[in-house]
Order: sequence, then structure tokens, then C-alpha cells
Amino acid sequence: MTTGQYLKHDLHPVYLGVTLDRTLSYKQHLTKVAHKVKSRNNLLTKLAGSSWDANANTLRSSVLALCYSVAEYCCPVWARSAHTDLVDVQLNSMMCLITGTLHSLCTIVLATSSCKH
Repeated sequence: MTTGQYLKHDLHPVYLGVTLDRTLSYKQHLTKVAHKVKSRNNLLTKLAGSSWDANANTLRSSVLALCYSVAEYCCPVWARSAHTDLVDVQLNSMMCLITGTLHSLCTIVLATSSCKH
């Protein structure tokens, strides 16, 4: 950058991988994370339903490595956001896949056992 050059205004700057917004609600960031986790969930769902027939331990390890690592990055920064449900839904769906429960039953169990901080 040369001297005298103006910086462009960005409504959603990215700092250390976290998308910021004016109110620090992190909605834009959590939407991006949820989309990224959803695409990885789709890949793992294909793995679980394929002829490879991955067992629960393999699926769990894959989910931890591929999904939770993305979902929990900088979690202390955005953990109190009102938009964390965007990511929680994606992670809960993978827990249903690993345990082999029906999605409707898994949603009921997770809703009754979840604890908001």
C-alpha cells in the first residue's frame, strides 16, 4: 500500500477468520460457519449411507475433525450471540447421524437436554 491511498470501507470485515459486523451480533459469521458445516455434513451423510457402512466411531472421529473444528473456531468470541442456533442445528443433525436415531426423536431429546448458558 502506498501513502495517500484510501482504505475501502467494508461492512463485514474479516479479522482472524471471524466476520465482524457493526453490532457484533456475528450473524454474518455464524451464517458462513453454518453453511460450511452443512456442506461437510452432507459429505459425511453420504459416507454413512454408502456401501462402506462407516461405524459410529469412524463417524464420530470424522465429525469431530471436519465439523466441530470449523464450528468451534473462535467460539469464545461469538458464543453469546443470539444466532448460535444456526450452527447448533447443523451439529445436532450430525449427532443424530452418529447415534443412528430418527431426526424427529433426536430433536426432542436434544431440545430437552440442551443447556443454554
